[in-house]
Amino acid sequence: MPSEKLKYIRQRLKDYEFVPRTDIELTPLKEEIERIFVKGNIDDDCDKIARLLRPYEEDVQSLMDSDNYKEAFNLFYEILESLSYHFVNDEHYCHFDDMYSPDFICDTMMTMTSWNANCYFYGQRECCLVA
Repeated sequence: MPSEKLKYIRQRLKDYEFVPRTDIELTPLKEEIERIFVKGNIDDDCDKIARLLRPYEEDVQSLMDSDNYKEAFNLFYEILESLSYHFVNDEHYCHFDDMYSPDFICDTMMTMTSWNANCYFYGQRECCLVA
């Protein structure tokens, strides 16, 4: 009969197990993003999820800097879609009181994409280099 400690270890390992979603097509990018949202990564304020999303924020910035707006927006969209799905289905709203850390990462990405897109579409490309 397994000890309580072994049961706990098995449960913790199960929390970090990736269970793919069946309601969407899992592209390699989407699967990579979905792996961030395993139940074991949910902590107070979802800080671990925010830390794991940070490299994507840098990717969006570099894509915007190299004028790959479509790729940057697609990456941002995939992140938002996964984040909103897991916010509801994994009940992220139960794990924070006043600060949901992934929101700050996404807010920064939103600011980057909208600022650069406005500069580009309104012909003020040089203003993007200042921001």
